[in-house]
Amino acid sequence: MADVPEARAVPRSLTARVTLGRLGWTSALVLAVLNLLIVRENSRLTTRLAQDSGDSLPSRVGELSGIGVDGQITRIRFDSQTRFLIFTFSAACPFCEASIDEWKRLAGGLDRTKWSVVWVGRDSVGAAQSFVQAADIRGPVLADVPHKLYVQLGLQKVPRTIVLSPEGSIVGSVLGALNEERVKYLSTLLTDQPLVGR
Repeated sequence: MADVPEARAVPRSLTARVTLGRLGWTSALVLAVLNLLIVRENSRLTTRLAQDSGDSLPSRVGELSGIGVDGQITRIRFDSQTRFLIFTFSAACPFCEASIDEWKRLAGGLDRTKWSVVWVGRDSVGAAQSFVQAADIRGPVLADVPHKLYVQLGLQKVPRTIVLSPEGSIVGSVLGALNEERVKYLSTLLTDQPLVGR
């Protein structure tokens, strides 16, 4: 008969460590799954809140009006001839400041007999005036706009570049600082072809 090794009792501390080790891995796995679920839910909420906060613009804009940087009430009416390129900004927005040169380039290439460029600030008249003067911006500038227009132009988030048809339909828009891809997209909208709202 062969010698059978004597069964030894496993020390209690080793059993506890193995159990805790298994619990540690199980806990880590459970936490990782919970974290993934939380991230997915946050993503859904962010998307829903973004839609609620005006990231998605309406198909049409009403009258463009507000206080001009001269302090006078300014109304820009739609007609059947003039298309609109709108730049929205905030004086405290670094992305707006970074977009100024591209905005000016886009505006400078337009036939002013067919296009009107309008700058719309979401700030007070004084802040908009400071921004406009520092950037040497020309053309109509609106600030302190009515709430309805504020929502229609998505002024909760700036900078935004918006192209409107002569009737005020939103043909396209870009949210954020302009880069090469966004400028190409906007350039296609700024051709002399008829503009059709979405």
